Amino acid sequence: MRTFMLALITAAAGAILAFVGGDMATRAHGVSNMEGGRAMALVFVIAPVGAIVGVLVGILVSKRFVVPSGASGFVQSAGLSFLIVSALAIIVFGYSIWSAPREPSINGQHLNLEFEVRMPGGRTVPDTDEDFSVLVLSRGSGDDRHNADLKLDSPAMSDGRVVIPAIGHLYTSTTQRFLVVNDVGDRHYWFDLPLRAKPRAEDEQWTTWWPDSGKSATADINGNGGFQIRYRVQPIAGQ
Repeated sequence: MRTFMLALITAAAGAILAFVGGDMATRAHGVSNMEGGRAMALVFVIAPVGAIVGVLVGILVSKRFVVPSGASGFVQSAGLSFLIVSALAIIVFGYSIWSAPREPSINGQHLNLEFEVRMPGGRTVPDTDEDFSVLVLSRGSGDDRHNADLKLDSPAMSDGRVVIPAIGHLYTSTTQRFLVVNDVGDRHYWFDLPLRAKPRAEDEQWTTWWPDSGKSATADINGNGGFQIRYRVQPIAGQ
């Protein structure tokens, strides 16, 4: 009976600690709660795992550690079990929070990626962003993908070609960044963005147009479709 009660109490403690720690860790990693996904993970996965660990710790303490009999011994066992479960929670969730992806910054200011898309020769400004868009994609620690804000109403010209300004946010510190031009006719062209994981002040300057004529900026078999880009990072004012 003593082992059962100890395992039950420690299981409850483990579930609560796992829920609280899991909540902080999943928030730090930006886990989406769309359709209750993050909440379901906490309730049906993380908290139950914490409860199971608590049961195992309670049984281990009850069987392996010699304590006085009676209420005093039970309190000592419960205290030791709680201490072990708490230490495990701090280690697991502390590391998870510490390793969570963080937005890159320069002088404490988060960054936007400003870029321009130079259309292939003879192409005009697309009618709407429903037919033409650019996806900003990150992989690695903290996957992220979002459509850039295209300034279709503010085109420019460069070497007789239409240039469309755009802006996207840098949410993650990773070297695995891409721009994907989603062209009309459901054609997609990748640019493997050679931007360091944590940009520096020198990255605030515009790059040259890329790729050079006859060269590729991607390993994708579709190439770059005649598009070129140039880019820079810009600190977000007021942060």
